[in-house]
Amino acid sequence: MSDSDPHPIILKFGGSSLGGRERLQAVAEIIAGYEETPVVVVSAMGDTTDQIFGAADAAEQGNLDRVGELTTEIARAHRAAVDDDDCHELIGQLVAELTLVLEGVYLLREQTPRSRAFVASFGERLCAPLLV
Repeated sequence: MSDSDPHPIILKFGGSSLGGRERLQAVAEIIAGYEETPVVVVSAMGDTTDQIFGAADAAEQGNLDRVGELTTEIARAHRAAVDDDDCHELIGQLVAELTLVLEGVYLLREQTPRSRAFVASFGERLCAPLLV
């Protein structure tokens, strides 16, 4: 954003446009095509939100095996989208944090609106670093 133009360019990309390496590369090319650095807002990648909610539901039902399957798949899909060790490390940290939250849901056998919203936020938090 230049000093003469107080209005930033804001770009929003949804889940289907972020569904894998090729689509992420296309989004990165769109972003790079702007002379001024835009503000970029991303949704969760592909089916991540459904997987996260599936893991939360499995935790609430006491199915830790399913939680593990889904969080492993979430991590795998995000790591497959980029070839960057620092990004892979961040993905691991975020999935570990998500797993801790899901373990809390498992222990309580309950999802509150607040915990469900927090769990949902991991989709966007996992996707954003893929475009940095």
